Amino acid sequence: MNYEAGIELAHQRMREIGKKSEEYHIEVVTVVGTSAERAAGRIQVKAYNQYYYLINFENYYGLEILSDTGYFNSFDFTNNTILEFTGSIIIQKLSPAAIWSISADDGSNQNHPVVFIKATIF
Repeated sequence: MNYEAGIELAHQRMREIGKKSEEYHIEVVTVVGTSAERAAGRIQVKAYNQYYYLINFENYYGLEILSDTGYFNSFDFTNNTILEFTGSIIIQKLSPAAIWSISADDGSNQNHPVVFIKATIF
């Protein structure tokens, strides 16, 4: 899903749950976690009263995203749900020894965030 599709999906979902445009805010959010979270291979995002829509899922590898309402696995697409997450969102390595797309493995110390469109309900 690209940015435009994510924004449109967020607007549509807000309409479905009965929210008017002045009752929510949409923005782009990048999640990379702290250095301790990256080292542990597990990042937690608290997304209560918020909906997160995963953008450019094809760019991510070695990770899974779990939430109260959604699931994404970068290696096995068969069990993935719609790319909408809310509640407690966990981004974690699929294997402790594996490489994941969040931390660069080329020695550059660059981090590659997971990008979401976030709709926050007021």
